Amino acid sequence: GKIYATLLDVQNDGRDVASMELAMGKVNCEGGSHEDGLTEEEKEAILAKINVGDFVNYKPSTGNSTILYNSKLGIEEADIKVTSEEMNWRILDIDEETGKVLLTTYEVPTLYKEDGTSIDEIPLKGAKGYLNGPSELNRICKELYSNSSKGITARSMTIEDINKIQNYNPEDSFYIDERYAYYPAGTTNTPDVVINGKTYNGRRARTDAFYNGLTKPEFYTYDDNTGKTITTETPVSPTADKPVLVSTSYYDYDLSQSTKDLLGNGTRWLASACADAYPVCAHFRIRFVDVSGAASVARGSESSAYVDASGLCDSDGSVIDDSRGVCPVVSLSSKLLNIDETGKDGQSIENAWNIK
Repeated sequence: GKIYATLLDVQNDGRDVASMELAMGKVNCEGGSHEDGLTEEEKEAILAKINVGDFVNYKPSTGNSTILYNSKLGIEEADIKVTSEEMNWRILDIDEETGKVLLTTYEVPTLYKEDGTSIDEIPLKGAKGYLNGPSELNRICKELYSNSSKGITARSMTIEDINKIQNYNPEDSFYIDERYAYYPAGTTNTPDVVINGKTYNGRRARTDAFYNGLTKPEFYTYDDNTGKTITTETPVSPTADKPVLVSTSYYDYDLSQSTKDLLGNGTRWLASACADAYPVCAHFRIRFVDVSGAASVARGSESSAYVDASGLCDSDGSVIDDSRGVCPVVSLSSKLLNIDETGKDGQSIENAWNIK
């Protein structure tokens, strides 16, 4: 029942028939079964009826719960078991190649402790929040919003999800040329470093021993990582002979009105980390999307809907905390949407598409 057509197939112990039909259909520019059994004709009929922004009556498995491991998030509080309120879901993106749809919640979910009190935001703090944040956000969303009976696994939204629906190319950001080679404080010679045509400007990295007790700069991500595992206990510090190289991966931008309307109000974490290189230190951040209705003073923007990132720690020893909501997404085959149900068009919560 397996096909071996390429060396990669041999290495991967073969390819199933459905995926081979899909590949050959693309080569021959003709219909064929997609990996989920959706034919090209079925896909076209479904995509003609559904649209980005449509409401979908998706429900996670009954009884889903998760633990907020505050120790992993950098918070000095006891771990908390939580459940989530029932949410309205909307189509965030439609993959016209595969026929899959990506759903997210309309507005930010409220979480509930066992005693019934609510939690609107999850805190992240310091290096632990930076290093563990993306994986913990994905785990939390998976355990709260998956539907095991339908084989649907949830995750947290990422910056790539937002970039895709906004048609935003990070290479267009003016921040991306910020690169520094950080040397220890007191180093007399701080030459630039050129690698693959990219120049890292040599700088002495400051520490903040008076306020934070740090006597040497500590980095939790860097460009010249040669397989080292970075933890809160094993950050990397520069030497006079080996500076730490960091490129800026941070960027921000305003959201379109259509995306703002689709997401609804609230500010929520994205499971995406980034770094921000400055002449004297590097900031380590977790991204978020904000549709709270308040303009970003820090960004110098009058927009009330935007993508940005919270700095949780700096290489100079600074520790910061921030709190935002979760942002779950689920991906499913469009064939699961009951587009033939009378009176349903996805245009409102009342007329949301049901799932078969």
